[in-house]
Order: sequence, then C-alpha cells, then structure tokens
Amino acid sequence: MMKNDFPVYLINLEHDLERKEDSIKQLHELEITPIVIPACNGHQKDFPFYQYQNLSRGKWWDKNVFKPGAFACYLSHAKCWKEIAMSAAPYTMILEDDMIINKEAFQKLDLHNKLNSFDIIFINQGVTQFLKFTSFNETVPNNSFISLNETILDLFVHNEFNNLQPGSYGYIVSKKGANKLLQIMEYDKICMGVDYAMIFNSLNNNDIERIKKLKEIPYYLQIYLDNISNDASSSNHKRISLDSYICTLPALVTHNYNPTSSIKHEIYTDFNIFNKNNDKVFSKLNFIIKKLFRKKLNK
Repeated sequence: MMKNDFPVYLINLEHDLERKEDSIKQLHELEITPIVIPACNGHQKDFPFYQYQNLSRGKWWDKNVFKPGAFACYLSHAKCWKEIAMSAAPYTMILEDDMIINKEAFQKLDLHNKLNSFDIIFINQGVTQFLKFTSFNETVPNNSFISLNETILDLFVHNEFNNLQPGSYGYIVSKKGANKLLQIMEYDKICMGVDYAMIFNSLNNNDIERIKKLKEIPYYLQIYLDNISNDASSSNHKRISLDSYICTLPALVTHNYNPTSSIKHEIYTDFNIFNKNNDKVFSKLNFIIKKLFRKKLNK
C-alpha cells in the first residue's frame, strides 16, 4: 500500500464502462477506492459548447483551429480542480481512465517529505520521460522531485522538446495548485490542450521570454507560449505560474494508447462550434470527418 493517504480522482466517460472497471480494479489492488469524475464528451453531438464560450480564446495554432475533444478534456480536468479547491485534502491524485498503473512505483511514492508548496507533481510517463532527454539526466537522483520549469528550459535550449507529448493522464495537484489552475483557465482561457497548459504555465516569465528567442521552435509551440505571455490575457491580470515537479521514480502510470482511437483528435477549422443553433451542422461535419477517417484506415 502507498505511504500516502489522499483522494484519487478518476476521469471517465460515462459510456465507457470497460475502462472504468479496469481502472477501478487496478486501484483496488492498491487498496485505493477512486472518486469517479464523469468526463465531458466533446464528441457528443449535443454537447453544449455554447455554455463555455467565455472560456475559449482565439487561436490554438496559427489559424482558427478548434479541437472539441481537447476542449472537453480540459473541462473534465477543471471539474476535478473545482472539487479539489473546495475540499479539505491538501493534495489529490488525478488519473484518466486509459492509464496503466505501475504498482511497484505507486507503493514507493512518498510525499511526506515533499515541501507543501508544490502545485503539481507529474507522475505519468509522458512527462517523466522528459528527464531522459535533459543534459542532467545522469545526475537525476532516484525517489526525488525535479523542477519542471528547469527541465523544460533545458529541453528547449538543447532542442529536445519538439516531439515530446506530455499527456494529462496522471498527476498530483495540491489545493493551492487547483486554485491556480482555475485562475489560469479564467484569465488565459482554453487555448491549448490541458497537458500543454499545465506544462507551459509551469514556466516563469523570464524563461518564457528566453525560450521564445531560441531558434528552431515549432510554430505551434511558439503560439502556445504567446498564449500565456503577459500580454495574452487581461491587462489587469498578473500572470500566474505553477510550482511544478516531476517525480523521478519510474512513471507511476503509463498510457494505454490505441492508434485506432485517433478519431478523438478531430480538428474543426473555421467553425463556430459555440453557436447554439449549429447542432445540425456539427452533426453533419462530424459524420464527414469520421467517414474520411475510416477511408484512411482502410487504405
């Protein structure tokens, strides 16, 4: 059993009972009973995007591109943050239902000696693998916590960040961190995937400016950095940065990636998905994209 006693939230689409049962089974083997948080389904044709129009801002990449699945995923995590912000627990673990648990690493996790000041500790493979590409990889101590800000800066300076995919399927967030994440969502809006939002908002202002001056940064990453710069949000708002760390244990959770599920990453271009009257258009466009995707798989 883990050396820690804190709530574990499991994000699950209500219709996906198989994933839910598998995740709960894995956690029960560790004597953990998760709190299941129903996920928002951005691919449900009648999902009320118009209710969240105030949370969407401008450009995700270099043009008006909107990812309904990624937007809904962000909202699902925000549901957890709201629960955590109102709870008495000092920190909580958040998992997505397609994760696979490393039981041995889970049992070795010990947060009792970690400073109470942290906002986020990443425990998923997508982020823990960052350390393998840093210049200080060989000196990383085991069973410790490394600054995410320091890690990302090192990766950018040595041109190693470009093809890394963080993922949001496993992290620990403090009550203070949950409040910060909600404020970031309110002021900077939803303008990138939730994993990139957490990663890049862990950078301080000086490091963001330093990274933006580097050469050979993919344009979409430049856009993401622009989105969280001081001038990207309200002029009356001072930018919030997260105090984030990477757990140096082997990843506590890995990702059950299924390449056939990439339909979940559909992209809608120049489409006002927030219009309450667009249900028929949305349904037709969704059908066309799925049809094109099936043709691609059959080639």
